[in-house]
Amino acid sequence: MHPRTWASIVLPIFLFLTSQISFAPVVEAKRSRHVPRVSEFTGEVSRIHDGDTFTAIVGGIPLKIRLNGIDAPELSQPFGLEAKYGLGDLIHERIVRIVALGKDKNRRTIADVYLHDGRRVNDELVKAGMAWWSRKHSRDKKLEALEAEARRSHRGLWAQNHAIPPWRYRYPDKTLQSASR
Repeated sequence: MHPRTWASIVLPIFLFLTSQISFAPVVEAKRSRHVPRVSEFTGEVSRIHDGDTFTAIVGGIPLKIRLNGIDAPELSQPFGLEAKYGLGDLIHERIVRIVALGKDKNRRTIADVYLHDGRRVNDELVKAGMAWWSRKHSRDKKLEALEAEARRSHRGLWAQNHAIPPWRYRYPDKTLQSASR
């Protein structure tokens, strides 16, 4: 077989097979009773988006990560910038261990994230009063206890008299409609 013919056969097959490889080692979570498979890897944090979302470079590819089980104030909300800077102080330009649990509706990787000393970033933010425990998306009793302690101690966003959770802040009309029923 002529070398040029060989390349014209092998190259398209090679390109097809490599296009089927997922570079992000994450399995998308299905909405079912089954526990999603977990994927674990490390990455260097390159950008902080807000108090619960960042981008890490994993294997040379940027991967947008949303911290599991917590919800930080929106940037336009009181304490929103403080939460973003708090997350940045913990992880920006650092290597972190990412335990991916799936993807959210915005295709961000949902993950528990760990510092080099073993502390879970998700816990640290709730403990510091930088985020709420997301009751709707997590049954993590540790996050529940950390939030209760932060509230009692008036840490971070709990120093405010009436902190508005981000899920209410994002959809104020929906909250008013449900409150009037």
